[in-house]
Amino acid sequence: MLKIRVFGIHLCLTAVVLGCSTVVRAHSLGGSFFVEVASKWLEGTSLTFDFGSAPQYSSCVASHPSDIRVAFAPAAGSWSYVGTDSLRYDLDKASLNIGYASVPPPGSPNRTELEGTILHEVGHALGFDHEHQSPEAHCDQEFDWPKIYDRYGALSGWSKDKIDFNFKALVASERLWTTPYDRQSIMHYYFEPWMFKKGAASSCFIGHNEMLSATDTGLIQAAYSGAIADQNKVLQDRADTASEKLADLNLNSNQLSKIGVEIGKTLAAQNRELTLQFNLAPDQRGGPTPEISRCDTKGAVPEPK
Repeated sequence: MLKIRVFGIHLCLTAVVLGCSTVVRAHSLGGSFFVEVASKWLEGTSLTFDFGSAPQYSSCVASHPSDIRVAFAPAAGSWSYVGTDSLRYDLDKASLNIGYASVPPPGSPNRTELEGTILHEVGHALGFDHEHQSPEAHCDQEFDWPKIYDRYGALSGWSKDKIDFNFKALVASERLWTTPYDRQSIMHYYFEPWMFKKGAASSCFIGHNEMLSATDTGLIQAAYSGAIADQNKVLQDRADTASEKLADLNLNSNQLSKIGVEIGKTLAAQNRELTLQFNLAPDQRGGPTPEISRCDTKGAVPEPK
């Protein structure tokens, strides 16, 4: 069960807005192996990673932050912001880190493990959450929480809050694109048997996933489709969902206009014309159905007249 929470992403590595054939500029701190592995996410999608030219690749520049900023700091562990969170926090710092100092030799189990780590963290950067945290996985019911807080907390140095953040199930909502539980997903952690009440018999106990699953591949292709019609449908579906929520809030025209400005900014980043329809019950508001188009550089929802 995979989830995508964003419309798109930029990669020093720079990311994208979902719905366009988009170049993702990648400023990485080195690593042709990283470039090779990360690119496995791209097949059948509209995404392109721009890492600059080998062997130096692009360097991150604090004054012009890229959408995804990749670092290789062994002491920092491996982690990544999820989707467009990379555009919201610490723009002068790394948004994705791979905790290794060198690439193991071909055929080494450590090399396979590293490849899985890269795929997992790049998956986060492209908008995927943890599979074991899917509302469809029900791993919450399988975990032996006292042991995890005590023993895993001591082994990892993680606080209870950090364990909860990485282990607890996410709340099902329209913001999550959720699939049936996928035990083979690259986004699924491996957990030792002692971490489950039923040990290795737990439904959430899996082996080490080191490659993209069929569901991983299918979902990334659906989220970043190369077909314009599919892109438009995904965005309009999200607009329909947003319309339902906005209509329930009974917002006034000024409030709707501010929301329209923010949505318009996102659409303005598209490299083609795109118009989204928002049904906000105009008969109750005394104005036309708001329409947002990339051609409107201000991005404002037309105010009711």
